[in-house]
Amino acid sequence: MLDELKNLNYHGGKDGVLFFLCDVIGNSQIKVHDAEVICAHAPGKRYLSVRDLIEYCLAFGWIHLEEDAISVVPSIGEMLHDKDVLNTKLVTSSVDLLFSEGVFDSTMFSYDSLQCSFSFKNELFPLSLSSVRNVLISQHFLLPLRDARGSRFYISSDYELLPRT
Repeated sequence: MLDELKNLNYHGGKDGVLFFLCDVIGNSQIKVHDAEVICAHAPGKRYLSVRDLIEYCLAFGWIHLEEDAISVVPSIGEMLHDKDVLNTKLVTSSVDLLFSEGVFDSTMFSYDSLQCSFSFKNELFPLSLSSVRNVLISQHFLLPLRDARGSRFYISSDYELLPRT
């Protein structure tokens, strides 16, 4: 599983993932080719790589791919009507998987009393997983702060007490 995460090449963010899950796949099954056509003509969206989105969503267990047909898993399908709720579920499942795979561990997080927030030690995060980190930033799990002291990341207060599933 860790190798799958390291090989992810998705360069989009939250909006692309939510569009793909909610608007492209939805509560039905869709052929990969049809998904490619929809994503290529999505209004207001820059080019979305369906192959990269499939790999990303498969790695986190959000979709099924059987014989060139994509569908969302039932736990995701229940939330497709509310993108905010779905995003929270995606963040929670991503963080859970990263902890269970040993990518995240407690040494990567500490409490910053000046910011009254938990900080994330990005220097301990593998560079090979930067696409995962970037999606977590776009999902507002990680909040970057850049100032004279350099770049730091904080955990959004919305996710400080993530429920464990």
